[in-house]
Amino acid sequence: MEFNPFKPNLLVTGGEIVLILNLSPDIENPEVVVPCESDSPHGDSEITCVSWNKKITHILASSSSNSTIVVWDLKTE
Repeated sequence: MEFNPFKPNLLVTGGEIVLILNLSPDIENPEVVVPCESDSPHGDSEITCVSWNKKITHILASSSSNSTIVVWDLKTE
């Protein structure tokens, strides 16, 4: 798991799927975002690492135990 370096209220986690938690304004009831609502690009493999891009706020990467690496562009228009 890792906090976004530009928006510290955003926390990304791995495991079965990639989840982004928006801890603002209510840390007790965070908004949960799943970047991929359909089939995960990681398949059934466990997400082993997630990391926010250190230069672009809306980009993150994830990797899984089946050696898949996914770069997520979360920019909304």
